[in-house]
Amino acid sequence: MHIVISGAGEVGSFLAAKLVSENHNIVLIDSDPERIASAGGKYDLLALVGNGSSPQVLEKASINAADMFIAVTNHDEVNIVASMVASRYGVPRIITRVSNEEYFAPHHGLHQEALGIDLVVNPEKLCADELMRLLMARELIESQTFADGLVQLVGFEVEEGNPLIDHTLAELAGHPGVQRVRLVVIERNQQSIIPHGDELILAGDHLYVMGAVEQIPQALQMAGISQTRARRVVIAGGGKTARYLALRLEAESVDVRLIEENRERSEELSRDLHHTLVIQGKARNIQTLRNAGIEACDAFVALTNEDEDNILASILAKQCGAAKVTALIQHPEYQALVTSLNLIDATVSTQLIAAGVILKLIRRGHIESVAALHEIKAEAIELVATAGSKILKKPLSELNFPDKAIIGAIVRNGQPLVANGDQQIEPGDHVIVFTLPEAISKIEKFFST
Repeated sequence: MHIVISGAGEVGSFLAAKLVSENHNIVLIDSDPERIASAGGKYDLLALVGNGSSPQVLEKASINAADMFIAVTNHDEVNIVASMVASRYGVPRIITRVSNEEYFAPHHGLHQEALGIDLVVNPEKLCADELMRLLMARELIESQTFADGLVQLVGFEVEEGNPLIDHTLAELAGHPGVQRVRLVVIERNQQSIIPHGDELILAGDHLYVMGAVEQIPQALQMAGISQTRARRVVIAGGGKTARYLALRLEAESVDVRLIEENRERSEELSRDLHHTLVIQGKARNIQTLRNAGIEACDAFVALTNEDEDNILASILAKQCGAAKVTALIQHPEYQALVTSLNLIDATVSTQLIAAGVILKLIRRGHIESVAALHEIKAEAIELVATAGSKILKKPLSELNFPDKAIIGAIVRNGQPLVANGDQQIEPGDHVIVFTLPEAISKIEKFFST
């Protein structure tokens, strides 16, 4: 596809790199010459300096031939106007990043459809939603749901003393706690392993398990993982994501303490958040953390605009006694470093979350949802099998499915099924596939007609 992306920030650059790797024709537009020079030097794409809402710039990007336009600058107004211009050129699908919910609030009468926008993405709100899932089960490092909430994917670390250590998957298969769940990947030493029956579980592994939602608690219990929800949370940073998260936590009667360095923003948050203690100060300062009660908190979440500050504040919070620390990390190189050194319990990335939503519209075939995962280069994709798909013709054991992918769950007529070798996909089934990037195109072919 020919895809034009306006905005070479974290979300735009991440999407451009991913889509180029999948052989799409990408044009990346940004008003910052340094960003464009960087992207043009790294990726096989056309990089243009300019305003994404300028007709002249869009014509240089061959907007008339575009299959999709994605506006993901950090400015809502620029994204909305750019999308309106792209709509005038007849672009079939338009995706727009809008962080301010007021623009499309029902009482304002502004409708995305009237502007030609197919999908509005609010990365900060999506990130807050994911953080809530992690905080409501604070030993997890990943939590996603599929098939209208019927299937869940969870990730957790295997710590020393865990009962799973030194057991193979075959040995665990008969246990009642895992009969309706499936281990879909093991992350070990920054390598993603699609496991087989003889795979041995080791201390330090990050395991990703998928299955029926009602079966996940039992599987986690067997794995020695509790699903204790956080009762006291300290948040570092007062941006949009932090505000969304604080509001969500307040609604769950969680004791929230928020640290914000800027005085004016602190005062604004104090007015908006009625049940949150707002503390002005630097979260990377030990005394500020102690003033927020870091020693007694169940969870610390670092959500400032700087990865370095989030990493340092999280390490300090851990040393001061925080039970679980989670950091917002946007740069992939930092993500890999933090994961390899095991410095932080969990990470989130607005770029990955936004990309997962956007990729849903880009993938070929009948794709219902896409979840890009934080600590591994993998995606969990929910597809719908249709009549004529290659996936229907044989039992799973005979499909010659790619080695870098695994079917985690099947949902048929609202009922989750175990994805074993004897199972055969039927038309209308929702199939959740866990796949590494190199297998995505092969997966799509299995579901094409």
